[in-house]
Amino acid sequence: MLNYNFCKASNYSTKFNIVDIKNIECEYSNLITIINVDMVAFRRLRKVDFKNPLHRWLIFFDKKRPKQLVEKVISMDDNIKLAEEKIKEVLSDEQALHDYYMRELVKMEYISDVETSKEEGKKEEKIEIANKLKNMGVPLEIIAESTSIPLGNNVSDFCKFFTGCLGVFHY
Repeated sequence: MLNYNFCKASNYSTKFNIVDIKNIECEYSNLITIINVDMVAFRRLRKVDFKNPLHRWLIFFDKKRPKQLVEKVISMDDNIKLAEEKIKEVLSDEQALHDYYMRELVKMEYISDVETSKEEGKKEEKIEIANKLKNMGVPLEIIAESTSIPLGNNVSDFCKFFTGCLGVFHY
């Protein structure tokens, strides 16, 4: 489910089937179907069809819907009622909730590590470029400008941007 305008379509949901590009007859519709639901478009509907199971589920998942409306769809649909009971069960199980939060923490730490590695890689690349420019006899001011490294007042200030730069960067 998406909470933004995914594509310019008049419908709030779009169904995608996976097909073989070379043989359009080879479709995996019975095995794999992707349904994109645009919550923004769904919220714009003038009238919700409570007989439509998809409408009921979307109301259940929509955090912006009034509580009374969500309770109404829960009372109308046994599957939604079962889902609500399971959600409450999981949320009341402290160990399950702890495990969930720990998994989310690991995911966030992984993403943070990846971003940190990217930044460190960019710094290393800047040091490498700066050293190549220095070896070519390029003035410090031009190196600082070319690598977007703040120059400061002297080489020492310039090198504070990098960890251990003075050992690597010889002026």
